Amino acid sequence: MQLTLSDFNEHKNAQKLILWISYGFYVLFLTAPIGFVISLLKSREYKPLLSKPEGEERELLEILASHHQWLSTTFLVTFVFAMISAGTFYYGFGIVLAVGTAIWWIYRIGRGIIGLVEHKSMPVWTGTASEEKVPSQ
Repeated sequence: MQLTLSDFNEHKNAQKLILWISYGFYVLFLTAPIGFVISLLKSREYKPLLSKPEGEERELLEILASHHQWLSTTFLVTFVFAMISAGTFYYGFGIVLAVGTAIWWIYRIGRGIIGLVEHKSMPVWTGTASEEKVPSQ
């Protein structure tokens, strides 16, 4: 079932709660894959809606979509670097990479939570039509 704009408007608080739950899954780390699935589904759900509304609804949609994209990217990049560090752990490089990845994970989750508390979008590309396109030459 696809989310419609009227459904979104009726359930704004529920959409925010789902985002908070996703951040909670990421903070617990072992449940991060559950948070990733939620964020991935929500990102895809919000994408068609971003081209329609104007005003307050659009702002909230952009905030929620950017946070879900932020979480998805955090999970994917961390997963890739965790696999690389596991493969090179014996050589010592993996230890440094694992520590750096853990610090980056904490930074991304902390920055995302702060952004959510302040009601700010995260600096990600959401693929919306409002973003300026570079003319082809």
